[in-house]
Amino acid sequence: MGNDVPFTTPLSADLQSNGIPDLEEVARSLDQGIARLFTSKFVSTGTSFNNAIIALNNSFASQPVGETNIAFFLTDGAGSYTTGPGSPLQAAADAGTVINTFSVGSGATGCAVGTGIRIIADTTGGTCTEVLDPADLSAVLGGLTPSGLDKVEVNGNPADTLNALGNFTANLTCPADGPFNITATAFADDAESTTVSADVDLICKAPTPGCTGSVDIEKKVESGGCAGCDVTFEIKVTNTGTCDLTDVEVDDPQAPVCNKTIGFLPAADSTTYTCTTTRPADSVSVMTFKDTFTERRFDNNNGSARWKGRWYENDKANPAGEGVQDPLGGNVLVAHTGELWLNDYPDTGTQPFAARGANLSGATSATLTFSWRTWCGIDPADKVVVEVKPEGGTFRVLKAFTGIAGCQSGTERFNIGRDISPNTRVRFRVAAGYGEEKEMFKVDNVTIRAKTLSAYQNTACVSGSYAGGTAEDCSTVTVGE
Repeated sequence: MGNDVPFTTPLSADLQSNGIPDLEEVARSLDQGIARLFTSKFVSTGTSFNNAIIALNNSFASQPVGETNIAFFLTDGAGSYTTGPGSPLQAAADAGTVINTFSVGSGATGCAVGTGIRIIADTTGGTCTEVLDPADLSAVLGGLTPSGLDKVEVNGNPADTLNALGNFTANLTCPADGPFNITATAFADDAESTTVSADVDLICKAPTPGCTGSVDIEKKVESGGCAGCDVTFEIKVTNTGTCDLTDVEVDDPQAPVCNKTIGFLPAADSTTYTCTTTRPADSVSVMTFKDTFTERRFDNNNGSARWKGRWYENDKANPAGEGVQDPLGGNVLVAHTGELWLNDYPDTGTQPFAARGANLSGATSATLTFSWRTWCGIDPADKVVVEVKPEGGTFRVLKAFTGIAGCQSGTERFNIGRDISPNTRVRFRVAAGYGEEKEMFKVDNVTIRAKTLSAYQNTACVSGSYAGGTAEDCSTVTVGE
């Protein structure tokens, strides 16, 4: 391609949306002998380097005179070619075309002196690179530097990245308020050390000083409260910080009718509302936190009470990026079967997990139940643990699922009364193994049942987001005293 013509798509592009970069698909199609979908030239079956060079010579013939033509030549075999006057290779060199060659796959010839693709690269002033796995091509191509260019400096410092097409990036720190000049200089790889520069002027503005985030919730009984009677609560939420809050939500698991999505709450502002529920007539009321995974989401609430937030996943293999909470892919996901799946395939060297919290304030007892099954490829060395921890505490293992071979299933019930807190968290963690194909631990119907006295302490909690993190607060009121 001419040096002023960029790639039509990024190196990581996936136009077919099949999870495989197009560049990798082209490279893998070499095993079939033709370039296939993402190239405009049909090279013919077999491996003929001459035919490929003729094709690129024809393509470059339409380029304006004086352009530097750069070609990327990928092959997994040893092809036929000729050298010397009148050969396609010599014609390419005479036209100033630089051919960077790539030996793709373990069965290719490599780049040793005397191999065909090494001769093609050396004849045209290009480079020869060995790539064992086609999946590495995007990174390899992105890391090449253009022929004839020694380096690029920005404000006197080397550019952070420089690729084969001359594109570069640089991270700069804007000083204080006022003008700021950025100058980029390219240094040619020639005897004269030829340089060319370009600059741009900007106006810098100092960042706004950081703000603080905090929130307060106050809940009180406005009227009623006898056993079996309606009770009306007044709930006031105040932004006590200097940051505006977003995604403000009130969570009241013992009185779900009092749950409220406030959304945006400016600094120093407040909002007040009332809600009415019925106090249980019997001696005990039950809160049920449940996730049946019937929807492929991390925020399902299938019980009488709302979980405290969604499932949090630690998943290095997440295709959306490590740290991104995505229930549809990676090592921790909500599957099409209506279950939470966990594994570590391929082995990431980490311990993938999913954790979720419940507000058990005021409960006198609590139990955790769930069902599980394994995929048939697991072996006794594979290990998943289920853990629980109260707010401010550390996780303790309730059970380790290990020593299992093949397809197994079961249901579990645990007393977690000692872990009751405003944010009791349950965690499923891959502790060892599960790094091979067809090894999977599957969880369903995760349920926490918490019992409270009818003269109960009712707790509402609020949370909101700001630029520096999350602000939270809880308020407890005793009903029936």
